[in-house]
Amino acid sequence: MDKTTLKKHYKEHIREVNGFAHKNDSASPMKKRKQWNFNRDNIRNTFIERYIDGGLIPYYLVSVSYWYDEYNREKVEENNDRFNKVINDFFNRYGKDDHTLYVDHFIERRKDKLDNKIDNKKQVLNTITNQYESDWSNREVVQGSFDSHHLVSYIPDEIIRAPGTRVMNAIETIYSDNGLQLNLRDEDRIEEIKCDLIDYALRKRCRFIGHGEDSLDVRPTDSRKSFDGYSGWKGALSYCTKQMYNVDKMLEVYDYCNSSILKGV
Repeated sequence: MDKTTLKKHYKEHIREVNGFAHKNDSASPMKKRKQWNFNRDNIRNTFIERYIDGGLIPYYLVSVSYWYDEYNREKVEENNDRFNKVINDFFNRYGKDDHTLYVDHFIERRKDKLDNKIDNKKQVLNTITNQYESDWSNREVVQGSFDSHHLVSYIPDEIIRAPGTRVMNAIETIYSDNGLQLNLRDEDRIEEIKCDLIDYALRKRCRFIGHGEDSLDVRPTDSRKSFDGYSGWKGALSYCTKQMYNVDKMLEVYDYCNSSILKGV
């Protein structure tokens, strides 16, 4: 589906479900802000209804902070495709229908920043220190690079309690390194184990994820108390959609090609 058709498709569906989601360039700043918030809530509610109707409520929020500056959106989409393949191959190696994991990908642009190009050849006088310094006046504002957020559907407990060889080896690697005694039937820890396994699988097989702790964050969606008035998994969704003020922004943020929930609208 090309971008123009997809935009029309989204508009019609959001209008049908929750009302309009448009932009008004001629409105005053205050009206624009209200319209943006109104649009964003309509878009969020469309996602919420699709998750509930499809029985695919997201249980895990995965945030990827690129260890390098990635400005190519198509490359991020390739990485999202890799994410899907890794996560399903790890938890559902034999392709069981009831073990399939569904993922929605949200591409977030960082804030704009000044470039690092400094004209070292041109020296200007600093009138305060009375010394000559490199000229910073020609630095330009560079559009922010990309990070990404991913909402993952429920991982069945059976995958942890009766693990295959790949999952069992990962569990032994993760927890033997920490010297922890692990009971796979411990109800209080099973969701923590699932998050640790998501982290392990992605770090091991995705080159775009760095080794630093801040490169990858995996948590249950119900751990997010509130965001923009939404809590639990809806709060996680609200966080992922915070830049979706209209359908154009929705097209920028939501990776339709590699995501699940809006494929059937």
